[in-house]
Amino acid sequence: INDDLPRVINTAVPFLLITPDARSAGMGDIGVATNPDATAIYWNPGKLTFAPNAAGLNLSYTPWLSRIVPDMSISNIASYVKLNKNQTVGFELRYFDMGNVTFKSNFGVILGNFSPREFAIALSFSQALVEDKFGIGLTARYINSDLSGNILQNTNPDVRPGQSVAADIGLYYKNTYYSKTNKNDLALGLALTNMGAKIYYSDDNYQQFLPTNLRLGTAYTYHVDPFNSFTFAVELSKLMVPTPPQYLLASNRNLIYNQNGQPVVARGKSPNRPLLQGMFGSFSDAPNGLKEELQEIMMAIGLEYWYENKLAFRTGYFHES
Repeated sequence: INDDLPRVINTAVPFLLITPDARSAGMGDIGVATNPDATAIYWNPGKLTFAPNAAGLNLSYTPWLSRIVPDMSISNIASYVKLNKNQTVGFELRYFDMGNVTFKSNFGVILGNFSPREFAIALSFSQALVEDKFGIGLTARYINSDLSGNILQNTNPDVRPGQSVAADIGLYYKNTYYSKTNKNDLALGLALTNMGAKIYYSDDNYQQFLPTNLRLGTAYTYHVDPFNSFTFAVELSKLMVPTPPQYLLASNRNLIYNQNGQPVVARGKSPNRPLLQGMFGSFSDAPNGLKEELQEIMMAIGLEYWYENKLAFRTGYFHES
């Protein structure tokens, strides 16, 4: 059994999991229950309709892993407009540029240069179910991932850009508690994002799951006075995709295959499952049982201080096994 190999959960288009805004990144990648703004389209569309302004816009540009690939970056545009007091629509465009890549054949022959790129376009609708307290949001997203352009089509005509569509659903609850001297806000958020069809780049025998992600979090804001406030937030998240199993190995350490040409699973479950089975089965498919399932849960803690809603200090901690 290949129990000595790491079982890192891999998905297609992982750029969909990169935090789009400096605020959430500064708090340890937290955003499902924090105060809403335009980036709620990414974190939790359920809180979008509680954004304080009639319209909002967020622009961000991040040089990504620039010490490894100097020309790789991710850009994000998010905006929203309130239709009325209880309904809001939003738009998001995310673009991931992986920089210039030189493609070579198996014999070292240069095939050409190309800049792999991925983008996603999203439309959101958010509805307040209980005025000023509880909201629900839905997002539809189109995803395009072009990793090789036309360069590899000379050697494999089936190579193509990967495409898929996905949906998000989010719930948000917020309540304000008043005391004699100040007020406190308690918010809860739940979001299930990137639920969609598998993506493939050649034939459909090699499909990959989207990074379907479940987030659950809370945020507590203490207003010291009209000028100063502190927010403490905690968030848990989990990828709802199959855990790689432990495969049966021969004496020479090579994989053993069954009659269908699939490697034989020794512990865990085969990752070649339909979408819904892969999503909901992700809570019980770890080869080492409950301990490994709990290790797949990521945790973040964040703290934010505001002065007059003009100056902010933030810090956060993010943990992944």
